[in-house]
Amino acid sequence: MFARHTRTRMRSSGVVQGLKSLASKLHPQLPLTARESNILLNTLTSSFRKHLDEIHPTGAEEETKSATKGVKEGARAPVRIHRVRSAAASADDHLVKLLTNPLLARRGRENVLDYDTAKVELAKSSSKDPIGLLERYQEKGAASVRIAELCLEAVQQVLHGLSADEKQRYIESTEPGRRALRWLLDSKAYETDQFWNSQNGVFAKEVSKFILLEGREENLWHWIALDLVMTPGPGIEPVGAMSPEQRLVRYAWRSHVLEAIVSYKLNGNPRDLFKSVNGLRHSDESLNAAIDVYIRACELKLSADRESHLYFTPLRATYQLVTKAIKAGGRLRAGIDVEKFNQLHNQSKHTLNPTKVQLAFYRDYVQAELQLWHPKGRRPLPIYQCFRHHKELFPSVIGGQRSVQAKFRFRVAMIRTIARAIHELRLQGHPKEAAELNGIALDGFPEFADVSSKYLAGLQHIERLEREDPDGAESEPPSIGFMRLGSFSPTW
Repeated sequence: MFARHTRTRMRSSGVVQGLKSLASKLHPQLPLTARESNILLNTLTSSFRKHLDEIHPTGAEEETKSATKGVKEGARAPVRIHRVRSAAASADDHLVKLLTNPLLARRGRENVLDYDTAKVELAKSSSKDPIGLLERYQEKGAASVRIAELCLEAVQQVLHGLSADEKQRYIESTEPGRRALRWLLDSKAYETDQFWNSQNGVFAKEVSKFILLEGREENLWHWIALDLVMTPGPGIEPVGAMSPEQRLVRYAWRSHVLEAIVSYKLNGNPRDLFKSVNGLRHSDESLNAAIDVYIRACELKLSADRESHLYFTPLRATYQLVTKAIKAGGRLRAGIDVEKFNQLHNQSKHTLNPTKVQLAFYRDYVQAELQLWHPKGRRPLPIYQCFRHHKELFPSVIGGQRSVQAKFRFRVAMIRTIARAIHELRLQGHPKEAAELNGIALDGFPEFADVSSKYLAGLQHIERLEREDPDGAESEPPSIGFMRLGSFSPTW
């Protein structure tokens, strides 16, 4: 029926001309005023009703014509109420089909008009509570994750113009994080593509930052423990039917929340949480607190069986953020709690993707590499043992990276680690192991001799500086700046 009716064309009329006239007066980049919206709505409503009545007569006109004809013929025609109801029911059915057609479904689809309107409103508004706009849009059924991200960004803009004390008072009084998270859960917006496909997890990260500044860290741990998934439907597999790798991707939002908590712990001034923590030298207390976050996340992951949603909490990015902070500046951090460090070392294997073929190598490498940063002194023997045991895996491991850039980063990180291990083996009286590891590296990396010689020269230079100035901040060889590409980050 719907297909048949869509072929019916609206007749050219004053209504259509009026619409064209109204449209020509509107600026394409600005939302309608209240008066213009009412005019357009009334025009469309009248036109729609007229069009619907043409297709589905109410039956009243037919009965009137019949009654008139009957009077003229000297006989009174009975009024058939069921025909009136039948025609009305037919019209109602047609309207329901229009409103419930999957092609017109609003849920999960980008509503560009609402998004652009919200953008304009936030730009023009002098309101100091952008989350209020999100709540008003929710009352109209027009809120979305992207609009929520706009509002959170607007909150940051408000904060930029405030002093540190004013920022804290503003956050405590408006509670942007708590309100935005409540909106997500109450509206079930987490079931939409916009939440799952949010670029770099913008919503999860920004909400988490504000909640932390509000002093509600435990709320984030409760959020992480929730099993938020999209409702199965066309093109959406039930979680139980997904592969382990797909399930890790599905729960990537948890990783963004954990990263925000780690950044909060590492940052000495919580009010500057929106600054990057990369490259900063953090206090021992901050490092211990960051390690605690990773340990707690591991405990949550392991508290359930392998089929539970908690088991598929991604931890790789959290682990990398913690270990990168430990290595910042290149010096050992003797103030790190040894017991916490050992727990971090033992639980590093939980960062790995259980579907990878080279799992054994990755597990051993990640744990061995961290031992070079033990607070009680560098321990190079685990690196030697790892490469000696897995030396046949080099081609497949490096070839398993997705991109040329990933392969380059992988090679640089691994060469750097091996070179430092060889240096430490020689210093600690293990020349045989150092020579064997050097030979393994030469077989696996043709460029190793040239790169490692420069790197070792830089390390020796730094050691001399450390002896002269034990409290100095610079501990990375200045001659190998091209190698400053971050920590080991394979696609596992």
